[in-house]
Amino acid sequence: MSSTHITVVYKWTAQPGKLDELKSIYEQVTEAMKQNGPDAEAVHCCVSEKDNALYVRDEFKDAAALGLHLSSTAPSHFPQLLAIAAPGPFLFFGDVPEELKQATEQMQLGAEFATEAVARHPRTLRAQQPLNARAGVLAPLRLRRALRVGRRLVAQAVPTWNQMGVWLQELALLREGLSQQGITFRSRETGVATRTHPH
Repeated sequence: MSSTHITVVYKWTAQPGKLDELKSIYEQVTEAMKQNGPDAEAVHCCVSEKDNALYVRDEFKDAAALGLHLSSTAPSHFPQLLAIAAPGPFLFFGDVPEELKQATEQMQLGAEFATEAVARHPRTLRAQQPLNARAGVLAPLRLRRALRVGRRLVAQAVPTWNQMGVWLQELALLREGLSQQGITFRSRETGVATRTHPH
């Protein structure tokens, strides 16, 4: 992720009975961003039936891409959205220019801004990337599930010390029983075949 990248995470709370209409409008917004915003890199929408809300995460290449969205796609759908839903809060992550901050304040989005990553873990970032185009935002969930399954299989395959102790005792008893019956066996260490004789 480049230093100019901007992420916007926000919420629209629909009026009673308007959630489906809100989802429909956002399908239009997503399509408009795809057609008119080449540097709008991604849009992720999640629906909460419980909260009667739509949660959205927009990814922009830079401030210019965000500015294009705020000056074109957003205004064309904003009146429809405001008629059926309440906006905010809108959380902006990245270096947002002052003029764009002022624009969001005029739109009364309840905007908040964070410009600096305090901590970043490279392995976490790799896990957040899609494994393929189909996986999309589900890739991190599938990755975590695969890791859990892998750990469980390893745990089942590797014996505990207690289990190994039991196996060694059983092996010693088996060897003693074979020896009493005069059964030939081969030493794994020396490769020499020996035959024991009962007393």
